[in-house]
Amino acid sequence: MGEVACPVHPGDTWMSSFILFLNQGTLPENRAEARRIQRKAVRYALRDGELYKRSYLDPWLRCITPEEERQVLHKIHEGLCGVHVGYRMLAKKTLLPGYFWPSVRQDAQNLVLDCASCQEIAVKME
Repeated sequence: MGEVACPVHPGDTWMSSFILFLNQGTLPENRAEARRIQRKAVRYALRDGELYKRSYLDPWLRCITPEEERQVLHKIHEGLCGVHVGYRMLAKKTLLPGYFWPSVRQDAQNLVLDCASCQEIAVKME
């Protein structure tokens, strides 16, 4: 799967607070949110203007924007997962090429629930 070109701009996405903190040391004014960012930031890094998150198995996953999320999820669902596997497998297959966003599991579940082929296969497997 080729890279999806989509520039990351602080303030646009869920990544904004991490980018601002890692790049400029800037934290949100809300103390609880600031502590959350500081605590979680140890698992993130900026490389060439891109945000990455360390995964459980230690490789770095590229954090992507909501526009990229939809594109990646649909490409994997229709391409690699043409057999219409369940949402857990779809979410795992999304992480394998090295992508990350916080709602990947929920987004995969929503896509599978909206896919007629996935629902038809699920009924046959019961």
